[in-house]
Amino acid sequence: MSIESFIQALPKVELGLQFEGCVSVEAWRNVADLNEVNLLLRAMRPWVAALENPDVAKLDELYGVVSQWAKYPEDVIRMVYDIGVMLHKQNVKYAEIGITPTRYMTGETSFEEVMEALSDGRDRAKRGWGVEMAWVFNIPRDEARRGDEIVRLANSTIGRRHNVVGVALSGTESAQQLAGFERSFATAAKRPIVRAARTGEILGGSGIVDAVKALSLTRIISTWPVASDEAVMAALAEAGVAVTLPLSQVKAFGGAEAEAAYPLRQLLDSDVRVTLTANATHRLKTNPNEQYLKAVKDYGATADDLAALALNGVHASGLQDEQKQAMLDLFKAEIAAARSAHLG
Repeated sequence: MSIESFIQALPKVELGLQFEGCVSVEAWRNVADLNEVNLLLRAMRPWVAALENPDVAKLDELYGVVSQWAKYPEDVIRMVYDIGVMLHKQNVKYAEIGITPTRYMTGETSFEEVMEALSDGRDRAKRGWGVEMAWVFNIPRDEARRGDEIVRLANSTIGRRHNVVGVALSGTESAQQLAGFERSFATAAKRPIVRAARTGEILGGSGIVDAVKALSLTRIISTWPVASDEAVMAALAEAGVAVTLPLSQVKAFGGAEAEAAYPLRQLLDSDVRVTLTANATHRLKTNPNEQYLKAVKDYGATADDLAALALNGVHASGLQDEQKQAMLDLFKAEIAAARSAHLG
């Protein structure tokens, strides 16, 4: 047995996946074909090419385009189910998936119909593969005017009934100042839901600290080397903010030098909870298991570190306290069994 087989057997939580990034090229092509979207048009060719080989810095722009190809609830149901199958193969027990609901609300499809489609696909995946999925509603930085609407949808009776557990600020930091989102996140904070933000890629540590304070965050998604700055770590620890780290994207945003020097060991040894995410499995050609293996091979993570990362995912999730405790008990038992079977 080996560390690879241990990682496969390790139960996992995924907190940073983005819906459009986890749908295969073939599935997007099929949706476009069914809905008579002509991908041969000159204007479409760059986006089709980007599905296979995207610019990581422009993923949000790509997501905004391809989401328009899905015009009916049935399109969403199939894609959610496929994501569930992928998660099962990676032994992910629970995932909170980022999605911008307003992209799928058209003149023909209401918010409730979008949520019913997400739940239908989720329920099929749970029945077939035992995978549980929840939703985090993205607030795009370039759509600040829709922030209040998206928070209202997340906190609505329909949203809660269909397993929406949080909101997240997505997109590049240069798109809009934080002040444009303070009211939306203050409203979100009135209920015990996840409040996340992608931050640090452009503004570095100062951007992270400002976002944590201005938006009362519970999680950040960041490739910036947070453990390299004591002030940033202190702010995260004081606020109890977890770090969701897409290891495979560190190089894309910081270069080969940043990737080689990323202070994962310091982060793992700190008081700040850290979890790993594959973020966009099909767009980045990676998966959750590869993120754990990368932590081992490139940064010297141990089996104990991997177990802690898995448990951190449960702690940092939007699950209710009773659900968290039940999942923690399950994970501890499965981790012990995986150690015995794969590491001797």
